[in-house]
Amino acid sequence: MQTALAATAFIMGLAGGPHCVAMCGAACAGIGRTSAGQSTRALWVFQAGRLLGYSALGAVVAMSMQGLGWLSVHSAALRPVWTLFHVAAALLGLMLLWQARQPIWLENSARKV
Repeated sequence: MQTALAATAFIMGLAGGPHCVAMCGAACAGIGRTSAGQSTRALWVFQAGRLLGYSALGAVVAMSMQGLGWLSVHSAALRPVWTLFHVAAALLGLMLLWQARQPIWLENSARKV
């Protein structure tokens, strides 16, 4: 089990590499081109902020999902909601994999936010 989990994490890390280059590459290059004396400090501040931001948002999402999961265990009325949430997430993932682009409704919703 642990080997499968480690292999999955490794493969996800490899697959996520191009995403990181696309999302953060330009920002890192721009920050790195600042004045010579401050570029190292600016990069460290940027990376620390990025790390803290991703960590904080991940913790908030994980806690909210854990809370919803806990509620679904203790409330029979929420079990179908929890199951449908997982089915919807799986279907969205398959749609993204199949189409290789964001669905229009999701893209429009994200632009409104």
